[in-house]
Amino acid sequence: MAGQEDPVQREIHQDWANREYIEVITSSIKKIADFLNSFDMSCRSRLATLNEKLTALERRIEYIEARVSHLWLFRDAGTYDGLLVNQTELFVPSLNVDGQPIFANITLPVYTLKERCLQVVRSLVKPENYRRLDIVRSLYEDLEDHPNVRKDLERLTQEHIENQRMEEETEDFN
Repeated sequence: MAGQEDPVQREIHQDWANREYIEVITSSIKKIADFLNSFDMSCRSRLATLNEKLTALERRIEYIEARVSHLWLFRDAGTYDGLLVNQTELFVPSLNVDGQPIFANITLPVYTLKERCLQVVRSLVKPENYRRLDIVRSLYEDLEDHPNVRKDLERLTQEHIENQRMEEETEDFN
């Protein structure tokens, strides 16, 4: 019986084949599980690190030396849209009392619906394509009138000068 295999031998070979197959699957599952666990730990680690950095950043107070006569205007770095500082467009540093710092809280203003729509359209459409939009002609001009720091600073400086002049006249009158 050279060509025939003993039934017990056949069972042993099948058993070993099944074991090898099961070991390959088990090994693969273990590798996938190890990968997912390390990926999960890596993500958790990265999120924890990011959270620590943000917490540290929130705790950090940056002091900026500003002269009383210098006017400050705050803008979004990407769009140059105006931001508010202490609920106004223009920050005018005042003299500090008892060496205490003067805080400037920078916030987003509540934009009108038209202003916000213009911001969204500007972010989605290239300037050269504004006139291809099917909108009222006056909106083309509004879209093309991008926020301009220099123009706004000149306007706000003029307003500030006018307000100072009015305050001086009021003081002189009293």
